[in-house]
Amino acid sequence: MLQASSVSVALGDARVLREISFTILAQERWGIVGESGSGKSTLALALAGLRVPTAGQIFLHGQDRALLPAEARRWALRKTQLLFQEPGAALDPRRTVAEQLAEVDRISKRPPRDFLPLLARLDLETSLAQRKVHTLSGGQKQRVALARALAADPDVLLLDEPWSAQDASETVRLLALLERLEGPQATVIISHALPGLVRWANRILVLYGGQIMELGGVDVLTAPRHPYTRALVARRPLPHEPPDPRVLPPGCVFLPRCPRHQEASESQQKRCLEPVALIQIGDRQVACRLDVASDSIPS
Repeated sequence: MLQASSVSVALGDARVLREISFTILAQERWGIVGESGSGKSTLALALAGLRVPTAGQIFLHGQDRALLPAEARRWALRKTQLLFQEPGAALDPRRTVAEQLAEVDRISKRPPRDFLPLLARLDLETSLAQRKVHTLSGGQKQRVALARALAADPDVLLLDEPWSAQDASETVRLLALLERLEGPQATVIISHALPGLVRWANRILVLYGGQIMELGGVDVLTAPRHPYTRALVARRPLPHEPPDPRVLPPGCVFLPRCPRHQEASESQQKRCLEPVALIQIGDRQVACRLDVASDSIPS
């Protein structure tokens, strides 16, 4: 349904994403994880059609987004809805909740719909429809933004750090709402909250230095193979700083911080200086030149 094919994004001389490829299918629940600066938000912008890749292609239902005519491009934007980290930024403070939802139908040239059932479905009192955004709590703003995104009938729903600015009760509420969302859409959450993704997601993508380190089912987080994923899950401090996207190391981008590389033999260490591709191991892909299939390798 939504496919990234060798997508790279450069901002000036910074290579923010490099050779990203994967396919999101209908109704899948994706979690995209990685430390700050790994390229997660840039990837979300590219998938939503809000950042043009420097190289590579993004396909929606088999169509290259970059080659779509203007009207079809607007359709593609509606079909991939992105909720930003600050939900209030995407809402018009001058309009009521009802007016903002009605705007979705006006833009898509559809007859007006009754959105009160949608608000109720998202645990919002229907009386909120006549209130303006500035009178709402942070959690209510987030759910109104989610309602507006769902009103567009998206095929892919992207949420960038939906729990970062919420308290524990709102985090639990939003997770429960996402778990019971019905519809054909795929949902992608970018988050540092790994336990929530373990509970909710069925596909996990791990980014580091703008590259995919590990990709597979939720066992990527419950039984990680890549040394970076293991450190991320264990919250284990790593030596040195994350890579500068303007000056990336040769070979494996994780090499300067990798505990597995430090304990490998000299011949294995040399392999890490070679270009790294994702290696298929069962239903999982891992970007590691060392023998990741062996459980005897130090983690």
